[in-house]
Amino acid sequence: MDISNLLDRLELSDFVTIQLITTGLDYRRHSIQKITCIHFKNGQTFNEWNRTIDKQNSIKDALLDFKEFIKS
Repeated sequence: MDISNLLDRLELSDFVTIQLITTGLDYRRHSIQKITCIHFKNGQTFNEWNRTIDKQNSIKDALLDFKEFIKS
């Protein structure tokens, strides 16, 4: 069985993966440095999005931009 058929059977033919790069595991002392998302359709990369979080790019701005990515 190829990956596309397996994903269809699992009802996962269209999904988004999210990766967070952080400075550590304690939310009180550490922060998110980068967010990467990959949208897959039928087992293939359809679209990618990533943002570095720093003084110029706040988490709020990144999440607003992510919302637009999800709509596409």
